Amino acid sequence: MPTKEEKGYSDRAEYHRLKGRTAKADRLAAIADAYYEAAPDDDGPEAAAMAMPVPRPRMNTNAVSTTRVPKPQADEPSSNTDPVEIRVVCRPSIAGELG
Repeated sequence: MPTKEEKGYSDRAEYHRLKGRTAKADRLAAIADAYYEAAPDDDGPEAAAMAMPVPRPRMNTNAVSTTRVPKPQADEPSSNTDPVEIRVVCRPSIAGELG
């Protein structure tokens, strides 16, 4: 299979040859031949694709606070202290580290 460079120069050489510019066509054909000669052989791949292990299934963790946080007094600046539900999804290998 020709390389990208060789194919491009071959096409341009053919175009110029059809237009009567044989000198330019010969130069482009020589460049295409040089790329063709420099291209590696088509012996096949030297490495094989390796399969990756199937990842572990996800584990859902319900991380909702059970302790009610009191609302601030009227004279304190307002902040959102309502309980917030946080859902954490992690892999089993990480779940053991989380406790």
